[in-house]
Amino acid sequence: METTRLSSKGQIILPKAVRDFHRWGPGTDFVVEDLAGCLKGEGPSLTLEAMGAAIDAEVQVRRDRGRY
Repeated sequence: METTRLSSKGQIILPKAVRDFHRWGPGTDFVVEDLAGCLKGEGPSLTLEAMGAAIDAEVQVRRDRGRY
């Protein structure tokens, strides 16, 4: 898992390994969605692997709809 930090100028640097994996170059546009607080705290905690799988599944759904 890669980590990054928000700079004092409000910038986030995507780690090189992530940029290379996704083939993101200069000028790539991103959509930022605020997901804070959208998950309910009820039920058992999910593992990082389960969360990653759920995110991957949703990204695929959005790609199939032509959103990404």
